[in-house]
Amino acid sequence: MADIRVVHCQVTAQTAFDRIQRRQDENSIRRAHADAYLGDHQIHAVGHHGFQLVRLGVPEIEVNTSDGYRPGLDEIVAFVNAGRSATRGYLP
Repeated sequence: MADIRVVHCQVTAQTAFDRIQRRQDENSIRRAHADAYLGDHQIHAVGHHGFQLVRLGVPEIEVNTSDGYRPGLDEIVAFVNAGRSATRGYLP
């Protein structure tokens, strides 16, 4: 019924921490639900490194978002749209 694709966005713990801090500094309304306890760098790093990726047995791609997108947006869009083609199945 649905062609599911999972896009895993990844950055280092430090980059994620810096982005959380920037969000909080720029606009308190944009704080994520868990951001309040993430002000401690060590607590954040433990949670970041312990995160378990979503595994659904469907096609997935890992995207590094540290500085832009790697792979690039064109490749990500092609991956997502591949499920809409006549060929069904998993992508390498």
